[in-house]
Amino acid sequence: METDGVEYGKTQDMEKKLPLGEAVNRLAGEVQQKRLDFALQNAGNLAGAWSAYHYAFAWNGASLAKLIPSFRQQDWAAATLAKLEEKQAEAARLNMTGKPAPGFALRSIDGQTVRLDSLLAGNRYVLLDVWASWCTPCRAGNRRLAPHYAALKKKGNRDRFRFGG
Repeated sequence: METDGVEYGKTQDMEKKLPLGEAVNRLAGEVQQKRLDFALQNAGNLAGAWSAYHYAFAWNGASLAKLIPSFRQQDWAAATLAKLEEKQAEAARLNMTGKPAPGFALRSIDGQTVRLDSLLAGNRYVLLDVWASWCTPCRAGNRRLAPHYAALKKKGNRDRFRFGG
């Protein structure tokens, strides 16, 4: 298990890389859970406040929802509470769930400028897949999306653009 991260970095075979990536992510999740548990168990002392503050960049919404009430009760931990609330406000601001996608324009590989609003105007459905060639989970996701693209194409989605970078 200790070598999963090393093996992940070495292998180029996506079929081998995916389970290794899952194992690494599982271990990273366990570490993050232990950090959260430590911060919560020590919310009444400096070690817990330092841990919550130091790892603020990595806390998700569920973790913040647990941490903030614990540090709200500690007058001496005002800096930690402020950092956690700042992270929570940033996450809320960046959350696009249920909101219209922001407009953007990109140049396709063949040089065309493609605007999101022009795609939305001509199609009932738009499948937008953003990925990176070096991102193994992204590349695996391409395989899962291919059948959806074909289904949307049958429903009248006429455009397909490729972007490089």
